[in-house]
Amino acid sequence: MSQIEDLQLELDSLICKQSVEELLELCGYLEVRDPVDGKSRSELVKIIRNDVENTLSTADDNVDVHIFLRDAISKINGTPPPLEQSEEELIVQMEVLNIEKKLEELRQLQLESDSAKKTLLEQLRAAKGKVSETDHSDLTSTVAANTVKLVKGEPSMLLREFKISGQIGEPGQKDKLTYVSLIHQIDSGLERGYSDKDICDAVIKAISPHSSLRNYILTLPQRSLKKLRSILRVFFQEKTAADLFQSMVTAIQDPKETAQQFLLRLLDARNRVFFASKEERVEAEYSTQLVEKSFLKAFESGLRDENLVTNLRPFLRTSGISDDELMKNVNELATKQHERKMKIGVTSERSKTAKAQAVSTENETIKLTAEIQQLKTQLAEIVHHVKTSPRGNLPPRFASRSRGRWQGGHSGPPRYRRLAGCQKCQSNGTPAQCTHCFQCGELGHFRSRCPVINQGNMARLFQGGAE
Repeated sequence: MSQIEDLQLELDSLICKQSVEELLELCGYLEVRDPVDGKSRSELVKIIRNDVENTLSTADDNVDVHIFLRDAISKINGTPPPLEQSEEELIVQMEVLNIEKKLEELRQLQLESDSAKKTLLEQLRAAKGKVSETDHSDLTSTVAANTVKLVKGEPSMLLREFKISGQIGEPGQKDKLTYVSLIHQIDSGLERGYSDKDICDAVIKAISPHSSLRNYILTLPQRSLKKLRSILRVFFQEKTAADLFQSMVTAIQDPKETAQQFLLRLLDARNRVFFASKEERVEAEYSTQLVEKSFLKAFESGLRDENLVTNLRPFLRTSGISDDELMKNVNELATKQHERKMKIGVTSERSKTAKAQAVSTENETIKLTAEIQQLKTQLAEIVHHVKTSPRGNLPPRFASRSRGRWQGGHSGPPRYRRLAGCQKCQSNGTPAQCTHCFQCGELGHFRSRCPVINQGNMARLFQGGAE
């Protein structure tokens, strides 16, 4: 963090030394959105400073801030930026610099504390003869308390202004701070020695400018950090510890959710119960042992795969199992179970397909056999009726198909059908072997070409023409 502060101070000093033309060029490089045409030098410096401050406050991590400041300084100095470093190298370098800076601060504090302790001890020796034994004890305790207070360090003017990383928007809004993240930053500020007033001011600045929450907090007659935390909890619509505990113990795995995802969801629910009980100061009702046992039982009863539950039961019944061990065991067993299901699923699918094909072939064979048997029965019946019935008659079951139709296929009343054979063959009882004309009984032609019929037709034709 100290290296970023040094870069920021260096950039600020370089900006103040630039001319109007150089400031305008720098505005183009930084892609400043505010209008810069016709602005004076002081106004341009102020605009650039505000833009840099906004960029630093919205950066994701310290690595991006470091790269931004380094490139801006290189642009002003007219030197090419240093060779690109990987993100891991930058993080390691910044950690080393931070450690060195902290060591230097500790050495300075140690020197100051030694000097102050020496001064206080000299004052103590000088006051020994002037105070009683009781007063001497009181003075000794006071000196010791002041010495410890000095060694631990007090908030000083050298501390940077406390800021909340991110913006407080409406509950559930994307890219905005959550309640857990906000409280974590507040607790971190308290640990670093910031006062309640500094933290309250930082929280108010982090709220969206047009939010009614910000106006409400600003108009409060008395603001305290405790009251502000209570208001924020209600604003973010956080559930109580009892509701979160009930949601955890009744959770079940979703149909499309893997065992690993279900475990992470329950771990998050368990941690939220701890966090909410601490905020509501009801740790006694939801002790660590109670919540841990309920969490393991909820995970065991909420899994859908019975085989996976059976394999995980020995680990879930182990007291004091850590989160990473549980996640490792769940991942291994769930992966093996998934591979086994995939293998069994492929074999079962092939077996079902083969069985379905065999059943389909058997059904088709039975159906064809039944149809062939039916056709044989009908054919035998037709042959029997043909042999035993007069010529032209059909079996009873086929007679209905021609019922109501006369020769030629036309519907209408039944007509007389001429018997086959000539009169001579019919009288001899051999109409089926007759080769004569059915009209005149002569050989050499059929009834349709019979001269007797044709002569009668020609005579009627001539009579009609004469008339």
